[in-house]
Amino acid sequence: MDVVQIPDRKIPSIAKGEKIAMEKCTPCHVKYKDCAQFGMLVSAMGDDYFGQYVTNQKWLIEREDGFALELKQKWGNDTFLHHFHLSEEEIQSLILYLK
Repeated sequence: MDVVQIPDRKIPSIAKGEKIAMEKCTPCHVKYKDCAQFGMLVSAMGDDYFGQYVTNQKWLIEREDGFALELKQKWGNDTFLHHFHLSEEEIQSLILYLK
């Protein structure tokens, strides 16, 4: 019988996403600890855009992205820009948790 080697793959998970959210999101977004509004925001943004937003919000604003500018204005976020160093697997885990 042949043994098939399966390479290690990093698989997104809700538990990983929760850990990331608690470490990186809730310190500033305390009132959204239940993440319900985050889930609606992720759905409105779409997964790819959300990934860009949390890893490089400054880039989106510099390019005058309408949605990024609207969020910045709505929340009065003048001092902090999201720039988390997250892998694709971590972004997908965060999305799974937030949705």
